[in-house]
Amino acid sequence: MSQFEFTIGYLEKRLNLLVQKLKTEDFNQQVLDEKLDIELAIKSLKFNVEYGISVSDTVKVLPSHTEQNYGEWFEYRIMNDHETDDVNKWTKVKDSKGLCITASPGDLLVIKSV
Repeated sequence: MSQFEFTIGYLEKRLNLLVQKLKTEDFNQQVLDEKLDIELAIKSLKFNVEYGISVSDTVKVLPSHTEQNYGEWFEYRIMNDHETDDVNKWTKVKDSKGLCITASPGDLLVIKSV
């Protein structure tokens, strides 16, 4: 069982009860709000499961250009340094389509716990 599977199952059962309540009773904003919150929570937990994100992982926000003082706009390039300080031996990390992986200021970096 995955880290969030039990919780997702619990929330899905609660969601089904709320959907039935909305179908059979007069409109209730509080029930609708709870339904929407639970749908968002389920989506968030499934995202974490899909990408293997754990509560013990660390999330960092990549600094903006004003924090780094690098000019008006830039992007981060993800590099494999091959455990050397010689930048001539570094290679850009590419996705499955062969495109370089880049990031922008404000993007999130998930650091996996050991």
